[in-house]
Amino acid sequence: AFECLCRESKGGNSRTPFLHGLEWMDISNNMIHARKEGVVDVEGTMNEAASETGVTKENIKMPLYPLGCVHLPDRSSTVMLVNIERRNIRMILDLMASSGRRDFCSTLVSDDTGNFAKVGTVLRVVDAQIHYRAGRGPPSRDGVMRWRPDDEGLYLNDDIIDEIKRVVVTAVPERAATIQKIYNPWDWFGKEHERKSGTDDGKYLFAAVDAEGYEEGFVNCTDKEAFSAWVYNEVRTCYVFDDIKPEDMREDGSRTVPLLPHFARRSAIDDLQKLSTEDFSSRKFWCTAQQWQTLCHTVREGRKAELRSDVDSLLVRSAMSSGKTLKLPIRLEDVDSETQSAVRKIQEEAARRYLGMGMDPVMNFQAIIAARNGHKERLEILTQLIFNELQRLKILKH
Repeated sequence: AFECLCRESKGGNSRTPFLHGLEWMDISNNMIHARKEGVVDVEGTMNEAASETGVTKENIKMPLYPLGCVHLPDRSSTVMLVNIERRNIRMILDLMASSGRRDFCSTLVSDDTGNFAKVGTVLRVVDAQIHYRAGRGPPSRDGVMRWRPDDEGLYLNDDIIDEIKRVVVTAVPERAATIQKIYNPWDWFGKEHERKSGTDDGKYLFAAVDAEGYEEGFVNCTDKEAFSAWVYNEVRTCYVFDDIKPEDMREDGSRTVPLLPHFARRSAIDDLQKLSTEDFSSRKFWCTAQQWQTLCHTVREGRKAELRSDVDSLLVRSAMSSGKTLKLPIRLEDVDSETQSAVRKIQEEAARRYLGMGMDPVMNFQAIIAARNGHKERLEILTQLIFNELQRLKILKH
């Protein structure tokens, strides 16, 4: 419910007021405009001549990849995407067959409305592994074929695509970019029907993306970067020296929650390196933001694991008290209405607490890549997020 969160962020008491200004694309309006411009012919297929409508020196036509996450344009990092849907496999294979740049644009899709974020991230494919179904594919390669940009363009027809189980892609996130228009939005509307019917025609989206984005050169460090580094290192200290264990109990008998899940604590602490003022400069900003996003992902997974544990305990206790033979897995609909109500209450309370933390790894970072005023605005948003966490940790400590 990303757009819902944006609407709720409006107001003076919000910890994330910058979410309210995020722009979304109504894909149904894109469909109306695309048909008016004659982007499709009478059969509803892409018309090659018309498909270039709106593409200028400022815009580039490339595949559009809607996702439920946000990739920051940190060129020092790589992103791994596992593609199992036919349309996504087709998109990657078409890029592999291309002789030009193998770029695509990822964008955040809102589950509650189906709209797309106006600003996405352009990624460049640098490696791909094609995993074939059992008994298919190259026999000498254990059913896996690897492709790299130096290899010749690869073309696979539809019959061979049916033999592919998944394609694992490694890509470099290169820059934030504004999506100007979507050429074939009607293909997105058929996605839900295809998911229910088990069919997939392999059609993926194309969009006009601004060619240059709005990146900027190096900006000299100021006191703002120094303050950001200080706040971050204060938060880091809280996480590094947190010694709360899940079995610890408060005086009222309630269980305390460690800042980081114990299954990820060691690796998370290793990733939380002490940062300097320069790390918040425009030159290193995206790497630093990526580090904070990783921490947010870790915190979220910890809260999800805690919630699963609490829900499973309720379900097992209810199932065992019924006197019936215990059948696993225990589903929510298998227990009594009182337990179902208790589970929903726990889930709602967990969601409320998590959203109140301000450590969401998706929407907060969508606001960062969508910042129009360059490094200054991006730094302000990231610093506010880190400062919010510092305030929360100090309250917990006392």
